Amino acid sequence: MMICPKCNKEFITTNSTKKFCSSYCRRTYYRQKYKVFNFAPNVNAGTKGAISELLVCADLLIKGFNIFRASSPSCPCDLVAINNGKPYRVEVKTITGCLKTYIPPNLDLEKFDVLALVYSDEIKYWRYESDKWENVFTEADEHKIKGFNGTSQSPMEGIEENEEVNVP
Repeated sequence: MMICPKCNKEFITTNSTKKFCSSYCRRTYYRQKYKVFNFAPNVNAGTKGAISELLVCADLLIKGFNIFRASSPSCPCDLVAINNGKPYRVEVKTITGCLKTYIPPNLDLEKFDVLALVYSDEIKYWRYESDKWENVFTEADEHKIKGFNGTSQSPMEGIEENEEVNVP
């Protein structure tokens, strides 16, 4: 006896890998499951791409980068991010309904230095180097990235939890 994860009905099957009582339950279950990854389900693809670019801009600005956006949709990359005098050409891709290990195929690696993948709950940055993808601009890289006001110090560093902060 199996229990369908969509409708919670018990069903009998001879196939040990069958999870759903019907194809309808299977389809609706996965549609709902992957809709969670889609941060803007009622927005067209072009607008979704623009939203993703703005999210990456905000994230990199918070990390201390200077950001420049492309004025034309036919530019070879979406953004240029500069940190410590080093420019990075950034290509932004919106990822919906895929695992977080997915990297889109058929990318022109000559056109960008960093690939920003925007998921519904996070942004991951990747660089292709020595025939493999490396995760970059992560928490481990924070010491290499200038923070607010050109310093590596967090704006909240030195403030104890539950300590009152006087703001002028």
